[in-house]
Amino acid sequence: MSTNIIIGIPEDDVDYIMGIMTQNRIRHLPIVTKEGITGIISIGDIVKYQLEEIQVKNRYLEEYMYGQIL
Repeated sequence: MSTNIIIGIPEDDVDYIMGIMTQNRIRHLPIVTKEGITGIISIGDIVKYQLEEIQVKNRYLEEYMYGQIL
């Protein structure tokens, strides 16, 4: 078993979580509160979140550039 367990907390933002996972080369990160483990974030969850965020930003930029809702 590992002695230095790497965890996240619900207040951590996505960029911080991604940094922890990248730096430590881990694909899953448990999210822990005082009550115990509340969930697990995978690298796939991070990629999906970032993809959705980029798509929303692209939509806003397109609406701004073309002056209409596409």
